[in-house]
Amino acid sequence: MTSQRNVWEHLGEVDADWAVASRPERRHGAWAENLDEFYASGARRIDEVLDFLPDDAGRHSVLDYGSGTGRLSFALAERYDRVTSADISRSMIALLEERAADRGITNIDTLDLNDRDPEPGHDVAISLITLQHVQTFDSVDAALRKISSSLRPGGYAVIDFPTPPRSLRRRLQPSYRAYRALRALGASASRLDRIGLSGISMLFEAPVPFEQRLLAAGLHTVRRSLDEQAYSVQGTYVTKRSA
Repeated sequence: MTSQRNVWEHLGEVDADWAVASRPERRHGAWAENLDEFYASGARRIDEVLDFLPDDAGRHSVLDYGSGTGRLSFALAERYDRVTSADISRSMIALLEERAADRGITNIDTLDLNDRDPEPGHDVAISLITLQHVQTFDSVDAALRKISSSLRPGGYAVIDFPTPPRSLRRRLQPSYRAYRALRALGASASRLDRIGLSGISMLFEAPVPFEQRLLAAGLHTVRRSLDEQAYSVQGTYVTKRSA
């Protein structure tokens, strides 16, 4: 099986912003036509997230787990003293660093999750539209433990994860299955990208079992918001690390 890292490394090289915000009309580099809107969409989402957080959440340091090209990190950098932008794709990290330098953003520290885990002590950790794309629930659990360990005692994490979709086709993910089969037969990732197969997979879980995963990682859910979308419901979980 093609590794998760290889999939996201390739996407970071050929269509990084679409991989972060996968609107169909923005495929094949079309986000480059309006990067301001790409980053503005991240700022709007961060404003929503910060409204979820209790008053005792600190505003010194924040972890963006699954930062991609900085869609959320750049907005966080305006609202926190220090931002840790962590990802498994070195190509996306490099693009984030280049764009941050162009914009004069100096309070972001990048982290390659292939090399090391985030340092402890963050006030807040945020991971949005990220964990649903890892390949197994064991990997989800490992990521949740890393996020939990990155927080100071009593720190908060905001994490989202979709519920199982109503559509059987959506649950079966035929495009992802076709990608895996064709890669196993020797088709290149670039060739598959040209015909619309990206290798992005999806996981889904109902709120109660997902909250049990959070609790097993040391994260107690203090608020849950369910946003109904076209094919499923996106759950946003505000959690607090045990003191």
